[in-house]
Amino acid sequence: MKKLTKNQISRIYELIKIGKSLNNISKELDIKKSTVYYYYRKKFPKRYNPIKIVHNDRLVGEFMGAFSGDGNFYFDKKAYHYSIAIHFSSKEEEYARKMLNLVYRLFRRKPNLYRKLKDNAVYLRVYGKEIYQFIKKYLYWGENKTLTIKLKHLSHSDAFLKAFVRGLFDTDGNVGLQRNRAMIGMASHDIVEQLSYILRKFGINYNNYILKSKNNKRKSLYCVYLESVKNLKKFDRTIGLSNPLKREKLKYIINMHR
Repeated sequence: MKKLTKNQISRIYELIKIGKSLNNISKELDIKKSTVYYYYRKKFPKRYNPIKIVHNDRLVGEFMGAFSGDGNFYFDKKAYHYSIAIHFSSKEEEYARKMLNLVYRLFRRKPNLYRKLKDNAVYLRVYGKEIYQFIKKYLYWGENKTLTIKLKHLSHSDAFLKAFVRGLFDTDGNVGLQRNRAMIGMASHDIVEQLSYILRKFGINYNNYILKSKNNKRKSLYCVYLESVKNLKKFDRTIGLSNPLKREKLKYIINMHR
C-alpha cells in the first residue's frame, strides 16, 4: 500500500466525517478504495458493531447444516471483508426470512436478503470475519467446498446433530409427493457418511445410492432417502423441517396415510 501524505490522510478523515462514501472518497482523491478503507478502520474501529455469538446448540447446528447444504463464503481483498451467503430458490423466500431471523439470533447481526430474478433465486448475506472463523471451528472443506464439506467431528450434543440434519434437508433435501419420500443428494461423500451416522443414531431407517452423471460433466451425488410413511413420521418427530415448503409436503404425506 502506497504511503499517503499527512494532508491526504487528513482529507480522508474530513470526507468521512461529512458522510462521504468510501467509493466517492476514492474517486475524489484518486486513492484506492482499499487504502481509504484501511484508514477508515484505523480511525473509526468502534463504528462496527462487534458480533456476539449465542452458543445455542440448536441454532448453531441448524445454521451449520444450512451452510453445508447451500452456503458459501467470499473474501473481498479490496474491501478487506468476509461475507457469508446462503442461497434459496425464489419459492423459498419464507424460509429465507426464517433463516435471516436465525442468523440474527445467533450472531446479533442482521443479514440482508437479495433477490435475483434472472437466477430465480434469493440470497441471504451477512458480513463478518468472526462468523467465518466460527464456521471453520465446526466445518472442514478443501479447495472445492461442494466436494469436501463435512463436520470436523461428530461428538456434538443430540440437539446440535438433529438441528444439523434439519439444516441439510431444509436446503439441499427434497420431499417427493409422488414416491412419498424425503431424500438428499450431495457431492461430498464424507458429509453423507456423517448424515447416515446421525440418522442411525436416532433410529431413523434410510437407504443409500450413488447417482452417477451420464456424461461425466457433473460429479456423482451420494444420496440418502427415507421412504416408508412410518419412517417419515419418525423423522418428522425426531428431526423435523424448518423450511415451510418442504415441511408442508412432509406433513401432507403423513396426513394422507394416517
